[in-house]
Amino acid sequence: MLNLDYKFKIAFEHPFRRIWKILQVYFSLLGGLYTICQIVSLRFDSFDKTVFSCCCTWIACLLIAVCLNIKWILSFTEKISAKDTEITLKVGKIEKEKGAVAISTNSAFVTTMTASVISEKSAQGAFQKRYFDGNSNLDVLIRDSLKGENPVSSLILNDGRKYDVYEIGTMAKIVFDTNRHAYLFALNDINGNGQNIQHDIDVVYKSVQKLWNSILEKGHTEPELSIHLVGSGRAGISEATKMESYKIILESFLACVVNSGSKITDHLNIVVHPKDLSKIDLAEAAEFLKYKCKYFSSIKQLQNGQGGTPVS
Repeated sequence: MLNLDYKFKIAFEHPFRRIWKILQVYFSLLGGLYTICQIVSLRFDSFDKTVFSCCCTWIACLLIAVCLNIKWILSFTEKISAKDTEITLKVGKIEKEKGAVAISTNSAFVTTMTASVISEKSAQGAFQKRYFDGNSNLDVLIRDSLKGENPVSSLILNDGRKYDVYEIGTMAKIVFDTNRHAYLFALNDINGNGQNIQHDIDVVYKSVQKLWNSILEKGHTEPELSIHLVGSGRAGISEATKMESYKIILESFLACVVNSGSKITDHLNIVVHPKDLSKIDLAEAAEFLKYKCKYFSSIKQLQNGQGGTPVS
């Protein structure tokens, strides 16, 4: 019964909330338009009030209401009150997000833009094309950031270039677009042909968990930080569906906040690419976000041995 109740809530609560939000704006627009018509008609006797009853006017108001709520429909925000941190699940493109960004890459930090290595359609490829297109400075920034990190092996690509290979989760922090930060973190290994080597889904949690810890240690408390759904696309991680990737990102972030007692960012954006909308249930994902943030304090109390109600 509880499972049916949960599914019913997922299926109906969010659609009704969206429709209600649109209707609120819609009727507000109609009410405002009617008031304006009344005022104008009192001032000008020749004013034709039938403009209000025109079907086109009603449709125009509806379209405006929908447009004004597009962002609300495609984003869901919850707050962790104990840390004054907000988390938003949103539809967008990571390369177009504001503030700092976290982007997955390969363990050799290869940036070669070819279909067999880094595709323009990947998150890393889109980011590079937007901010470093034709600019080799990215490799220099990455190598400078990795100084002090110990390579675990080396790799020679079929183009003859040799690269140091780092542990999964290793992060390179670079500055781009004047004063913004990009956190490139190793998610998967590649072979000499630039092809991804298969990993299981545990590597996604390991890499993202290490990312959060590395940002705390070497990064900044970012006003805004965005991360895409990692491992579920061209990284070739088995079992890494969009929903699984989303849950791992969210739960590892909350776990890091609980365990460290520190703030990683004021606002975390988990970004779903528009082409992936058919691969993830946004309403279910939003409900999961709401649940996890709501019981954040209880989880923290349990881990600190302060009692509380167990949650699963």
